[in-house]
Amino acid sequence: MTYDELLTKVHSVFYEEEGGTQLDIKAANNQYRALYAVVELHKPRYMGCGEDDCCGPDMCECGDTLPCLTIEAIEKEL
Repeated sequence: MTYDELLTKVHSVFYEEEGGTQLDIKAANNQYRALYAVVELHKPRYMGCGEDDCCGPDMCECGDTLPCLTIEAIEKEL
């Protein structure tokens, strides 16, 4: 799953208009923001040749190779 696909999936789990199961209430909104923030902290980092991201992402922002264990765990639970 790409980074953008994961963010879309996170959004869809929390909001009914996207097929999610939770209402857009304060508690769900806080959970959404927390999960979204974790995914943001683990976005791909491009370390390749530096020319228009031609080499693709090499590492996660946390320093692990992609996909890192945190992102794998989130993807598994979604």
